[in-house]
Amino acid sequence: SEGGVRLAARAMREHPGHFNVQLQGSGAFRALSKDVRNKDSIRTIGAVDLILKALRRHPESEALAEQGIPALWLLSHGAQGEDLRPWSDEHAIAERTVVLAMRRHGDNATIQEAACGLLGTLSLMEHSPE
Repeated sequence: SEGGVRLAARAMREHPGHFNVQLQGSGAFRALSKDVRNKDSIRTIGAVDLILKALRRHPESEALAEQGIPALWLLSHGAQGEDLRPWSDEHAIAERTVVLAMRRHGDNATIQEAACGLLGTLSLMEHSPE
């Protein structure tokens, strides 16, 4: 799985303007993040930033939001110590990106559920002691 994580991240970095690469990469991170053993390598490789960039680049895409926002929510679970750095660096961007997706895709329950969960987690992270 770690090899797959690296390859998905590399593809997303090398093809930032290719929608399907961003969609499938975000989907891969979502699927791989369901296994707690993959989360550290996914966070370390910079997946949070890659997914946020994809969501900002394609805000109209419901399919991308359905993959990216749940992936971010899964990656936020259990983050502590060094794992919080990508979140603290990107907190305001993540919050704005998620709120925009919620407004744009208000009728999509998958997006709404993951976005609410992620916003709650971001709020807890923001108010937790370092």
